[in-house]
Amino acid sequence: MKGANKGDWSEIYVFFKILLDRLIPIANEKLESTNKHLTFDKIIRTEDQRALEYLLSGHPKIVILDKDTPLKEIIMDDKIRANIKVIFNKICASTGRSFEIPEARELMNLFLCTKIKAKSSKKSDIDAVIFDPSFEKDETGFSIKSGIGSASTLLNASRVTNFIYKLSGLSLDSIDEINNLESARKRVAFIVSKGTQLKLDGLNDTFKENLKKVDSNFPNILSDMLVRFYSSKKISTLNEITSLLQGENDYEIVVKRFLNYIALGMVPSKRWDDKDKANGGYLIVKKDGQIVCYNPHNRNSFESYLFKNTKFDTGDSKRNDYGKIYIDKGEPFIKLNLQVRFK
Repeated sequence: MKGANKGDWSEIYVFFKILLDRLIPIANEKLESTNKHLTFDKIIRTEDQRALEYLLSGHPKIVILDKDTPLKEIIMDDKIRANIKVIFNKICASTGRSFEIPEARELMNLFLCTKIKAKSSKKSDIDAVIFDPSFEKDETGFSIKSGIGSASTLLNASRVTNFIYKLSGLSLDSIDEINNLESARKRVAFIVSKGTQLKLDGLNDTFKENLKKVDSNFPNILSDMLVRFYSSKKISTLNEITSLLQGENDYEIVVKRFLNYIALGMVPSKRWDDKDKANGGYLIVKKDGQIVCYNPHNRNSFESYLFKNTKFDTGDSKRNDYGKIYIDKGEPFIKLNLQVRFK
């Protein structure tokens, strides 16, 4: 049986925890629970090519349906509660990249689950129906992030997230020496210290159009932020870099909007239609095992949380083909890669 990592096990933990609690607190920008909450009426999972519905309205009794056909009724008793706590403790305690949790497998069998996590192609990690007068009684998706273990990524690095810069004022004789420096950040820091100008020259067309939906000038704003990150040893968080750049411009608004779009559906390689794929919001597993959520009704808190808790990071330079100076038609260029990770 194939194991899973902390992030993947956290997804099934969230599923069990919602079944157990039904009410999930809404968080403020500091990830603290407020006196408001979401009430989950139903969870929908695709298992073995069939859609199972977990009805929570009779809490603590869970009714499992398959196309309106009752399959099972389960009472969320003390034994299940104890098992869920054991699952959380084992996720926290594990030091391996991939590991098994027998107690989780036991509950998965009880609840007819065959998969630990949602497909990677889906932006939403869990689908549900929420009891809320302001929500339509339709299926809504949530993205899940775990605060257990290493920090998760908000925007994954790929060749699509490379920004191409033309280098002005760089001596071609120094390229080999610069490329021998051990990291992309050291190379950019060096060329900037010598007065070289980095001007955005190219970007994946789809990603560029998506960024323009944040703001018409956002591709340039983000490219300037990347240069600041790569040329500095100490500064990496988005709020710090934004404060350095904005001056009289209020860049904070568009950076927050960008983070929100990425969190709820925008991906670099697909044209963004301005519709949230994880339209229910975010569910976050805190270090104490509590689940809190952000949803469209507290978007300002969600954007502030993202803005204060994310940073730029560097991915694999060989796999993503960036970080070294190259010559094209006699002119020097460099690619810098974008990746955003939680602190």
